Amino acid sequence: NYFGDVPLVLDTDYKKNTSLSRTSSTEVYASIIKDLTEAQASLSDAYPTAERTRANKAAATTLLARAYLYTEQWAQAETEASKVIGDAKYELLTDLNAVFLKSSREAIWQLQTVNTSTTGVNTWEGFSMVPFAATSTPLYRLYPSLVTAFETGDKRKEFWVKEFTNASGTVHYPYKYKVRTSTPVVEYSMVLRYAELFLIRAEARANQNNLEGALDDMNTLRARAGLASLPDTLPKEEVLLAVENERRLELFAEWGHRWLDLKRTGRAIEVLSPIKPDITATDLLYPLPLSAILTNPSLEQNPGYN
Repeated sequence: NYFGDVPLVLDTDYKKNTSLSRTSSTEVYASIIKDLTEAQASLSDAYPTAERTRANKAAATTLLARAYLYTEQWAQAETEASKVIGDAKYELLTDLNAVFLKSSREAIWQLQTVNTSTTGVNTWEGFSMVPFAATSTPLYRLYPSLVTAFETGDKRKEFWVKEFTNASGTVHYPYKYKVRTSTPVVEYSMVLRYAELFLIRAEARANQNNLEGALDDMNTLRARAGLASLPDTLPKEEVLLAVENERRLELFAEWGHRWLDLKRTGRAIEVLSPIKPDITATDLLYPLPLSAILTNPSLEQNPGYN
């Protein structure tokens, strides 16, 4: 996703691995899907403790659904997403303030912080995004275009976006994680969460021309956000744009979903040009690190970075 075609390393022979050339993204994804399918079959359905900090079968299934979505295998993406959606261990929480708590039933896989240098850190997200004090300027700010994209009454804006005002004006920052530091710990980093499965399935269904099913999935999330259902008269193109928009509003500030979504759907340049007028096709990939190129003579730099 970030570098394009990359070497596919499948064994431990360092001499061979040091000189591997790039493997097509298609082949890399096939290997990823193979790994996830094996993990899905091998992992337990249950968590080993009351917390959800160890990957289980549903975590592998969620990533598998995402991989199928990214490779446009729509039927498989829908099938895998439906498996987790139908699992009674998970639910959409009506209280948006509870979604990112360590006890969240929306969590499929979470991570505890490993930071011990600062007392009371719950998550790196909260420690980085929540200002040090009420008078402190937030370090991470939302683009105004995102803030204005929320419909009136959207609870996601009410509970997951925070406003900060000083003499320089007003800015908004992500407030999904609400704890900078606290003891005892109440929040864990959310790696995979239940809501994403409805968006995966909605997009997969729309691409199979099941527009009613796609709208049902989106409307489930919209209802949780306090919004009216989308009209059932939308054509396929508008349903897919609605999925894109719901992913933007539901998953903002989580793992770079927006960037990856715009890239994989071919919409990055069109959508980002108003705020990045000089964006070109070569900007959609990162440059390969110089250290990698110097140690592997089989690698060539991505276009635009020579």
